[in-house]
Amino acid sequence: MRQFVLPPSWSGEEDLVLTGGEHHYLSRVLRLSPGIGFPALDSEGRRFDCRILSMDSESTSVKIRPQNEKVREADFQLSLILGIPRGKKMDQIVRQATECGVRRIIPFLSDHSNVRLEPEDFRRKQERWKKVAKEALQQSGTGIPPEIMLPIKHKDLKEATGDLDPVLFFHEKPLGNSGLHGLLHTTSGKIGLLIGPEGGFSHKELELFSSLHYDSIYLGDSVLRAETAAIYAVAAVQTILRESGRWQLKSPEHGA
Repeated sequence: MRQFVLPPSWSGEEDLVLTGGEHHYLSRVLRLSPGIGFPALDSEGRRFDCRILSMDSESTSVKIRPQNEKVREADFQLSLILGIPRGKKMDQIVRQATECGVRRIIPFLSDHSNVRLEPEDFRRKQERWKKVAKEALQQSGTGIPPEIMLPIKHKDLKEATGDLDPVLFFHEKPLGNSGLHGLLHTTSGKIGLLIGPEGGFSHKELELFSSLHYDSIYLGDSVLRAETAAIYAVAAVQTILRESGRWQLKSPEHGA
């Protein structure tokens, strides 16, 4: 059974009437009917048991009861900072990152982002990406909704990543000697992954990342699409962190 994400307007009441998209999802997508129960999740990752009381062509009435269980969080939180790619690629990355459990997604207007976004477009795009993330959450069963930030510019990077350590930018050229294991060995638990759009990062951006003490990770010889690189990075970091209790870094005298 797919899970249902309760609307942000829900304030804890036991009986709730759903209309619009939520009603459509339950009645047309899941094809539920009165008397049927289903799992639900709120924006904090708390789980609930819901049961349909009644349903008509316009609305669905549900009874909501807490499970007294919160989704178990990982010991780390990933923030994905994305140079906004063209077309619907951003939708794909948001969807897959949500499925993977990324906690925060920060769209970044990179020098090579071949998209035109004016400040008045930011809120509309954010709402679009929130909708994509919600759909992915309901389909995948992932535990906690990601925070989708408004698009940022270069001047906003320092503040947007201030609580992250380390911030890793993934690049097609080897710019440093550090590896993922070493950089993640002393992480604060909140890690930033910075991925460029088509065309990668500009020289000016690489200088900015260096001034902000971001660390470079080499992606290898293959040229990856932006949507591939994003999930590649998330999967690599998640695997290392989840297995961190089973590996040890060798001291220099014993080899790398």
